[in-house]
Amino acid sequence: MLRTLIAWLVFLGGFGVEVGVDRFLRMRDGDATSGGIPEPLWFAIPIVLAATAAFLAWQGTRPLHAVWKRLAVISVQLVVGFVIYAVGGLWYIVGSGIDSL
Repeated sequence: MLRTLIAWLVFLGGFGVEVGVDRFLRMRDGDATSGGIPEPLWFAIPIVLAATAAFLAWQGTRPLHAVWKRLAVISVQLVVGFVIYAVGGLWYIVGSGIDSL
């Protein structure tokens, strides 16, 4: 359970730091549509965070001895994490005026 909590803190905290750094760089540049973290890095950071968090969450499911139960728990957490990432990313990008839908 503790490793699962740490996994969520790693993912959400890392994503929050990424958004904060991007926002700081864009404010420093003076234009919300330029500057910031480069796009390849913007998308690579959450992938690394998600992989690290998935590994930690997998370790957190050790008390579940059946592999299918562990996979089910991890799958649900990955889907929830992706939804949080997608909604949070869109909220930040559209809300700060970087881009529009």
